[in-house]
Amino acid sequence: KRGTFLETRKSSPREYLFVGRFLMYYPIVMDGIKAVIFDIDGTLTTDLSWVHFTKRIGGSMEENDAAFANYKSGKIDEAEVTKRVFANWRRSQNPTKAFFLEVMNEVGIRSDAKEAVDYLKEKGYQLCMITGSLDLIAEVVGTKLGIEEWYANTILYWNEDETEMVRMTTELDENAIKIMQFKNYLEKHGLRAGECVVVGDSANDIGLFNITGKGIVVRTEFEAKELEAVAWKKIDNLKEIEGIL
Repeated sequence: KRGTFLETRKSSPREYLFVGRFLMYYPIVMDGIKAVIFDIDGTLTTDLSWVHFTKRIGGSMEENDAAFANYKSGKIDEAEVTKRVFANWRRSQNPTKAFFLEVMNEVGIRSDAKEAVDYLKEKGYQLCMITGSLDLIAEVVGTKLGIEEWYANTILYWNEDETEMVRMTTELDENAIKIMQFKNYLEKHGLRAGECVVVGDSANDIGLFNITGKGIVVRTEFEAKELEAVAWKKIDNLKEIEGIL
């Protein structure tokens, strides 16, 4: 026979099942929801990784912004924007991959992020991160929070001994690339968009909010206010996810 009860430790609903004389229980997930997709910068972190790295290495965000503005307007191509960004980053030193990872590890993780992730795992949800930022911040945050699957917009390529950056790829339309990566995730796991919840605070999450119809906007200091107009739920901190899912 089946029933439900509230576990005292987290007051999270669980379903129990008697098998012979034994009581077995497992989490109840929200009807129809199988996966939760997180944005990274600002949502799970207290810093913006690209800004943190550029400032930490002694580079100029103004130069980076100008390079990408010219790239978006078609004045320069991907090779030239890469050249300008790398020159900016190399102003004081040549960052190796090891140094890059060291700096990415300095990016703060929100104090309630690990608890929220652990809660969702315990409830049985699949987890993934999709970021418009760098692949190395996704690697670092994924390791810290225990989220193995992620997608990033900006990918850095290194020489054989990982002592020098040789190439960078990035998509101009971050909404579009996030949607493409999300569709890849759906196909890989046999999911439908409506079976996923998206948690984010960035303008590049609008497409995912619209596709799923279940976007949770986190009102962070970096929040893109236009996201609230298409959000399913609005929260002030990640711990509030426990009251939704």
